[in-house]
Amino acid sequence: MNRYGLLAQAHWRTHAPQKYAALEDPSEFFETLGETVAAQVAETSSRLEATLPADLEYLDQVGQLRTIQKQAEELVLTELVYSVTPEPSSRAEELAELLAMLPGPAMIEDSLQRLMQEAEEEAEREGWSQPLLSDDQEEQRARLTALLPLVRLEREPEEMSSTELDDRIRALTPFLPTGSLPSEQ
Repeated sequence: MNRYGLLAQAHWRTHAPQKYAALEDPSEFFETLGETVAAQVAETSSRLEATLPADLEYLDQVGQLRTIQKQAEELVLTELVYSVTPEPSSRAEELAELLAMLPGPAMIEDSLQRLMQEAEEEAEREGWSQPLLSDDQEEQRARLTALLPLVRLEREPEEMSSTELDDRIRALTPFLPTGSLPSEQ
């Protein structure tokens, strides 16, 4: 296995241990990946080297070639090795990540208040006796009202039982944008 394969294997072990464990033959996978990375680095380097002026002094040329090699490695490694999605190391971390993708309690409360304020202002302008929400506003209010208790935590995720974590994560999932679950990336 070449150095790129070893680098990829170490990266996967650290940042995607479940994906690493699911590999049928890790040695073969990372040997092949390492060879692919090496081939693409060579190809990218060749393309970049072709753009160098022919009249460079020797030391300038050596420096440029080293820079090109490093740039090619960085590009290919980022695309093929470092692009593996890091996995949360625990359910508590997964919950924290999901909560970070959603608005916090204060933001939800502000949105609910703003929604009602807009309805009250419209009722006043139109001369209605009470505020009326449109279907879209009602749907938004219901969604925010349902989300609020889910993002408001009584204790830190690390202090929750695995059942509580699983239940909270399951309840939050419908509120996430499609494709944003850590396991989907």
